[in-house]
Amino acid sequence: MKYEKLARSAFDKIGYQPRENQVEAVNNVLIEYLDNKKKIVILCAPTGTGKSVIGATIAEALQKFLYPAEDKKASVILMHTNILTDQYFNSFNELDEFLLVKGASNYDCEINADPEATAETCALFEMRLALKEARGEEYENLRDKIQECEYCEFNMLRQKRNIVKQLITNYSYFFISQLFSKTLEPRTITIWDEAHTINDVFTEHCAIVFSNALLKKYRDEINDNSKLTNIHLAQTLADLIEAVDLDEITEDNYVEFLKILQEAYSDAKDLFKKQAGSPTGNKELDKQYTKMTKLSKKYEGLACKIGDFLTFMFEHIVEIRPADKKTGEKMIVIKPIFVGKMFNVLDNSEFQLFMSATINKEYMLKTFDVDPDKVAFVKLDPTFPPENKKIIVYKPLALNFGSLKKKETIDGLCERIETIVAHHIEKGESGIIQTPSFDLNEKVARHIIGKFKSIKIFHHERGQKLEQMISKFKTCRSIGLLISPSLFEGVDLPDDISRFQIIAKVPYASLGDKRISYIADHHKDIYSLLALIKIVQAAGRSVRGPEDWATTYCLDTNFFKIWNTPMNVWKKECDVTQRNLLGQD
Repeated sequence: MKYEKLARSAFDKIGYQPRENQVEAVNNVLIEYLDNKKKIVILCAPTGTGKSVIGATIAEALQKFLYPAEDKKASVILMHTNILTDQYFNSFNELDEFLLVKGASNYDCEINADPEATAETCALFEMRLALKEARGEEYENLRDKIQECEYCEFNMLRQKRNIVKQLITNYSYFFISQLFSKTLEPRTITIWDEAHTINDVFTEHCAIVFSNALLKKYRDEINDNSKLTNIHLAQTLADLIEAVDLDEITEDNYVEFLKILQEAYSDAKDLFKKQAGSPTGNKELDKQYTKMTKLSKKYEGLACKIGDFLTFMFEHIVEIRPADKKTGEKMIVIKPIFVGKMFNVLDNSEFQLFMSATINKEYMLKTFDVDPDKVAFVKLDPTFPPENKKIIVYKPLALNFGSLKKKETIDGLCERIETIVAHHIEKGESGIIQTPSFDLNEKVARHIIGKFKSIKIFHHERGQKLEQMISKFKTCRSIGLLISPSLFEGVDLPDDISRFQIIAKVPYASLGDKRISYIADHHKDIYSLLALIKIVQAAGRSVRGPEDWATTYCLDTNFFKIWNTPMNVWKKECDVTQRNLLGQD
């Protein structure tokens, strides 16, 4: 291997003894970057390959090769949830070269008597920022005051975030920096873990949402906090509220209204910035400074979202919702379909690494606006024997929106589920049922709970926290069964915790979501791929190591259409069969 020595040295640096397949993975990615001159590598790494270690090692190796004499920032490593960022950081928290930073609302304010206070709501937060610009007596007043929170965790992390070699954070924090605050400096490589989730997180983050109720709230907020009367701004908001109330905003003219709304948000930003003035060091006076500064940033952020849309005019949906029957609220939502052209704004590093167990090159090229000649795809071999991840298509039914409204279909589905559960109860095995919606989840749970009295059944109901249900299921000492529509990704159920899992229906994304409906109409291959990704993810919930094993059952005839698509690069990871009888192992 050409870069084996470099790879092993990087593994040593981050304190890990690598497996041979991990060294090979790092070597193959380095070849794409350094020899083949690729800017983007898509790394499809099955569960158990150790993506976090591989990613950190690639960053360390690139840094050492390209900048051996420079103390340059190596990487920003991104995940889509704080739970995952915490897990990632815990793998490296003994190393000074790694730092985890999240949004200010995630850190407690130690000097505030309010137990709910965070660094985001701290009255002294903005003064820390202003300290750099202060001079003379003003500087002395501020310096003395902020000594009260000298050891604020968030403040200390902020000071280190552009110094540390390997920075770990979540997608949202990174999006805010790239699209708005520009707080994170460029690095050698950006690493996107669980990269198959980027589009969903990004489109929710960048959605433009306004309504008559929301605009009234903004109008009142501006009026209540404004010392300087801005007649033009007040009239603009009043006109916009009226336009929503009278249904004047349509799919033909919404862009013109967005331009007006952006101008109103910008005016509000300038208004509050002027009222904020400068901090004084006086606690009471500076509460007002902090409040006005936060309001200014709030409206700046709202204006920036619209500005990005008007600049890039990315592929999007417009959803003009009818008035809510209870509240009368009328809402307008503009949402991107994919990251698309906006990737140019997010791209602030020399290299990009996208990692996931369920990602392929076609998906990235169709959903991101990147040059195909600069993109490489690296697929690692499965680390688990395929026979340990059996998928049995058991007496499949033609399941769709229409058929699931029929009693005979639900009865047939529940009978099959009952047979599978009984088969594994007899073997003393616990398992899970993965449903695509709370509606079907309720119907299945009702049937199963009535049939099995000797086992502990955990029914995830709407409004309940999944984490609590999973914790109870994991610590159950008897045979257990967990039923939920939220078990397809991000759940770790190794060994005897779960030996079987039932995919009640192929998990197509809901067409009730206008963005998903658009994808189904205009990007049919991507719509199918999204369902396939969830199936592959689902098959890995109960198989978490090379010696682990579990059986996955699918009861939907659509499985074969999904599984046999040319975009399925994961066929070798599972052993798929169809059976009409159980116990044929």
